[in-house]
Formats: sequence, C-alpha cells, structure tokens
Amino acid sequence: MVEATYQGHTFPIRLVYVTKRGSKEKYLVLATTQYKLHPQEIIQLYGCRWQSIDDRTLGDLFYLMNEALPDLAFEEALVCLLTALKEVKAEISATVEQILDNFIKLLPVFMQKQLLRTA
Repeated sequence: MVEATYQGHTFPIRLVYVTKRGSKEKYLVLATTQYKLHPQEIIQLYGCRWQSIDDRTLGDLFYLMNEALPDLAFEEALVCLLTALKEVKAEISATVEQILDNFIKLLPVFMQKQLLRTA
C-alpha cells in the first residue's frame, strides 16, 4: 500500500508486483485504487482488460485513449457547438409545438376559438 497525491488530493493505492515466469529480475507493477481487492483479483482484472475479452472491462478503449487527439481550433469547436445547439433547438421547438397543438385540441371548442383569435 502506498499513498498517491493528485491535484492536492491524497488517496491510497495498492501496488502488486508480478514477476515474469522464469525470471525474478523482470516484473510488472500493477496499481489500483481498489485497495480492498486481493492481489490475485487485481491480476485477474488486469488480465481481462489486456485480453479485451471480458465485456465488463474497457477493452480496446484503454489503447485507443493513449493515441493523441487532434487539436481543434477554437473557431472550429465553436462552430461545432453552435451547429449542435441549432439542431437541438429545432428538434425541441417541433416537439413543444406538437405538444401544444395536442393540448389545444383537448380543450373545449370555445377555448380553442378564443386561443385562435389571440394567436
């Protein structure tokens, strides 16, 4: 057990040393914040992640996240954000309009006529 500090927060980490078969000089160090797990459980979890077989693990996501992401200029990011917001606004507006139309159809006829005159 060791303590790690990240951005001013200190938390416990369990380190598990796994030696390579047939060589005591080569080993892996596995680290986890799940310090209550037994070393064998930690080794099994890492094994599942690296094999990408177990659906409960991240699989290839671990490897994909290590690739560098392309830099996005502020202007490009802003255009993407505004485009997405416009699409959402259009979808919401259509839905709200449909809900209001359905509501008005359920009102008594005299109320519907009054609403149509004021609209």
